[in-house]
Amino acid sequence: MELLRRQRLLSFIFAFVALLVLNKYNQSSFASISSHADEPEQTISCDAVPEMVAVAKTPWEINDLRRTLSLGGSSSCVMDANFGLFAEAFRLRHLSTPRKKQLNLHIPKTGGTSLCILAKENSLSTLGTPEHNCWSEKLCPMWCICEDAPPTTCDELGMMSQEFVMNENFLDHPLCDERAYSVVLREPVSRTISHVNHFMEFVSQWGHEMFKDTMGWRLNLIQSNYMAWSLLAGSSMDPRIFEPGAVHLSQAKDTLRMLDFIIDFSQRDECNRVILGFMGMQNTTVSYENSHGHSYKTSYRALNYEKMNEIDIQLYQYALDVMQADCRFFLKLKETLS
Repeated sequence: MELLRRQRLLSFIFAFVALLVLNKYNQSSFASISSHADEPEQTISCDAVPEMVAVAKTPWEINDLRRTLSLGGSSSCVMDANFGLFAEAFRLRHLSTPRKKQLNLHIPKTGGTSLCILAKENSLSTLGTPEHNCWSEKLCPMWCICEDAPPTTCDELGMMSQEFVMNENFLDHPLCDERAYSVVLREPVSRTISHVNHFMEFVSQWGHEMFKDTMGWRLNLIQSNYMAWSLLAGSSMDPRIFEPGAVHLSQAKDTLRMLDFIIDFSQRDECNRVILGFMGMQNTTVSYENSHGHSYKTSYRALNYEKMNEIDIQLYQYALDVMQADCRFFLKLKETLS
């Protein structure tokens, strides 16, 4: 009896200690995430901006600096005091001859097919069909066709002759200096529901047998925070199982700020036309193709998808602020160049 009593006592002590350790770990992990999320925006002096632009090693640093200033309450540093610097950096990168070849990170059901058709109408691409958009076989999408997508190097991208190419997978890191990057976004819940419907249409057309071994991870990929996944999965060991969480939100925002052009076709048409013009498109009238909104089921529970896409929802709200700042900059740049 005494031995049994001691064993029970020791078991209780070990369980209690384990509980304390686990609780301390959870508190410290939460605190580290919270403290990072609540960090105040870094204050940058306007006087320091010229030197920061001059020493920037990549165009992504300049994009990031311009947007960080604009969002951090220092928009005058961009729009007034240092507008000429940012305008000249943009001109050298995007308006000089020859133009930078473009890579669009295609997030399904955001208007990518319409953008591809527009690129073809402007003689920037001859890739694929309306169903395949403007991606090459090297960039075959994992969510519906290919089961794997190896990273694409800058040298491999450089060998593609097309002026405009779409990547319907994930963004490869690091970014390539000789490529101009764009992405089209859309409100996450409606986009996700459309994406799920689109995938189920593929399953219905091609048969369950084709997807019997991959439907699980593909649906998991499609249904939850796909926008953040597309921005960050290229830095993970296995993109198929990478799941963005709260700790990845800041990194997704950082990546978004680095891109050259961010578009949302549901937002201001005037800004979209100016951006498309800077992307080399003379005809900027968007025809909405492959939407099929009338045929999509509406029975999916939006509340469930809100819970499954909390990271994308926060990322999209942040992107709206970025696009608003971009709009001011691009409209003034267009006026300056006219």
